[in-house]
Amino acid sequence: GAIGRWPLTFWHHPFYNSDTAVPDLMARHFAAGEWSVYFWGQSYYGVLDSLILMPLFKFFGQSPQTSQLVPFVGSLLLLGLLYHYLCRTEGRSAALPATLLLAVPPLVLIGIPYTTYIYILGPLLGMVQLLWWERMKRGPGSLKAWFAGGLVAGISWYYTHFILLFWIGILLDAWVRALGDHRPRFVWREMAASAKRLTLAFLHLEGSWVPR
Repeated sequence: GAIGRWPLTFWHHPFYNSDTAVPDLMARHFAAGEWSVYFWGQSYYGVLDSLILMPLFKFFGQSPQTSQLVPFVGSLLLLGLLYHYLCRTEGRSAALPATLLLAVPPLVLIGIPYTTYIYILGPLLGMVQLLWWERMKRGPGSLKAWFAGGLVAGISWYYTHFILLFWIGILLDAWVRALGDHRPRFVWREMAASAKRLTLAFLHLEGSWVPR
């Protein structure tokens, strides 16, 4: 939650631990010319967060506060994209309370998004793809639009495989649309709605679990 993260980002960071320190350390190694394609010792987690951190460390100095700029700004972007998406799909009356709910996390989860930035950047990439799909549904997209969507999907899969949760929702929605009138409407609509609710519920947890 961006509201809960604000004071801890710039004054004190009680949740700083090894999970947070490793991407920071990798960013320092990247700045010195030592590169790695994946998170050290793992093949499921790309190093997007360390690549983003590297120039921030150069400009603002190497500190936990600088490191926390990534999830803090990412949280603000995630809230903005979620609100925009829900306005398009559910209306403003649903978008505002849902966005506010995500902005203020439950106390039991307040420390989780601090430990690894995948909990923010992963859902952020997923929201970009949900908005891309909403745009593509309005008409045939250009070659550039399909290329941009494929590029974001590739980066997302490289960074974290839990992006599959968002892809399942998109594929189910595409399947229901492709069936047209040749389907039991109530059943397929409920399946698509359930997939959407699953994705949005995952967003509200801010990635509190990641398959490893």
